[in-house]
Amino acid sequence: MLPTSFNKFSIISLLLIYFRSLFVIFNNKHDTILDKHYNSLKEELLHHDISYLLPNKLSIKLEFSYINLLSSYFSKQLKTIKPKIVFIETYHGYIGMGLCHACKKMNIKSVDVQHGVQGKYHSAYSYFSNIPSQGYNVMPNYFLTWSKKESDIINAWAPQDTKIRSFMIGNPIQKIFLTNSSIFKYFDKLFIKHYNAEINKFKVLITLQNSLSFPKIYYSLICNSPDNYYYFVRFHPCTTFKEKQNVKMKMKGIPNQKYSTGMASELPIYAMLRNIDIHITEDSSVVIEAACFSVKSIVTCETAIAHYEDYINEELVYYCSNEQQILKRLSNFRSKKRLDFDREKCDSSNDTLGSVLDHLIPQ
Repeated sequence: MLPTSFNKFSIISLLLIYFRSLFVIFNNKHDTILDKHYNSLKEELLHHDISYLLPNKLSIKLEFSYINLLSSYFSKQLKTIKPKIVFIETYHGYIGMGLCHACKKMNIKSVDVQHGVQGKYHSAYSYFSNIPSQGYNVMPNYFLTWSKKESDIINAWAPQDTKIRSFMIGNPIQKIFLTNSSIFKYFDKLFIKHYNAEINKFKVLITLQNSLSFPKIYYSLICNSPDNYYYFVRFHPCTTFKEKQNVKMKMKGIPNQKYSTGMASELPIYAMLRNIDIHITEDSSVVIEAACFSVKSIVTCETAIAHYEDYINEELVYYCSNEQQILKRLSNFRSKKRLDFDREKCDSSNDTLGSVLDHLIPQ
């Protein structure tokens, strides 16, 4: 989340500063360096007949300048705050890279906290090579992951002589909802209060990713499902109010008694996973969290086949390409009893957050 002062910053003013900065930030020295690496990469991609994947140089300059502008903004904030360490969710966006760059300039440790799917097929977390001894200037020093698998993948490509390390700490908030805590009991009661009429129905959670559309396959799925099926449609947390309204307009025509979007998007995701029967998504990392609550997932995007390869092999995730396949799979799931949560599998961690912080911030 951006600082409060940044939220008040005029977007138009920011864009004006951004475009003015292009004339200052990207100088002849940078042009020469870019040309050298750009031409080398272009030759390599041409050799493999995939040069169409290479963005044009102007796009690269624009991204470089924007990240640099954000870095300058964060540098001013960091000089005031003077933190010893900065935690970042999703380092590989513009804001995350700008913050990492500012931290590197000021010799402040930066840490990426896992928020979703990583694994061996995620370009931001796997198989980097030719890494500088100080690490890349827009990449954090440390990574905190949910599982040993994700941590091992990062540590495998991060040489011992670099300042890049990964630690597995598990998913602390998820653990609260996997144990007998007062917090999960509170949200269970809230779920029952709002959805009492649907308690005995077959409850399906749909997690959306694209904030601008509602997949046609889900539209027809809900319309053609049996009356004893109920769908909870959950928006991505980054979806704006206006975007939600646009998606709801596209959902017009679906009988209201078959679905809801309100509390399904407001309750913690773990409260939803405790109380639903099955999860459907294009490629959302809720797949991983659902598995810990013994909730199986159906994915409808081909990229999910690679992201959740291990889960598919363990029959925790199933790929379906059309409405008929989904309905058949749902019918099969409905006839089987849901298993209890595998708490030990999801609670295990090599490093507690406290011990990791002691390592990162020596007293």
